[in-house]
Amino acid sequence: MEVYLIRHTKPKVAKGVCYGQTDLDLAESYREEFAQVKRLLPSSFDAIYSSPLKRCSQLAHHLSEDILFAEELKEVNFGLWEMKEWSGINSKELNKWMDDFVHVRPPEGESLIDLLSRTLNFWENLTSQKYQQVAICAHAGPIRCILGEVLGVPPQKLFGIGQSFGGVSMVSVKFGQPQVEYINRV
Repeated sequence: MEVYLIRHTKPKVAKGVCYGQTDLDLAESYREEFAQVKRLLPSSFDAIYSSPLKRCSQLAHHLSEDILFAEELKEVNFGLWEMKEWSGINSKELNKWMDDFVHVRPPEGESLIDLLSRTLNFWENLTSQKYQQVAICAHAGPIRCILGEVLGVPPQKLFGIGQSFGGVSMVSVKFGQPQVEYINRV
């Protein structure tokens, strides 16, 4: 099985704003960006999974009308911090989270462990299927979780895995063993 992990293209949001599960539109440049992404992909897939958030589902619909939406592929939930400027978040709360983002949740949000749990549950179910080629349209967080699991990267180091807007990574699964073939092609 070949699994293509596709990060959504640039969202329509100002720089410096905290967003995770906020359902953002894509930037006006998404058609050009999608054309670049499409050149990195096979012409067809056995299945296309997507986060239900618009910035992923719009991209997935360019690949097919037959999309399997998975809540597990949503980005991390930043709770009460969603759509606030990072510089405007209470520094005491932010510092506590930054000191241990693996386990600490933003107010009414998720920790990295929460994101890992739901994403890896999805991954385990996917890799038990008999597909040949699969596309996953998702966010940087879930993609990093999958790549980190395959590479054995500890959670606190996942942000070391680059994820550009419109970046494509590929994992092959042969005889039940996943292997990263490439990361973040643009």
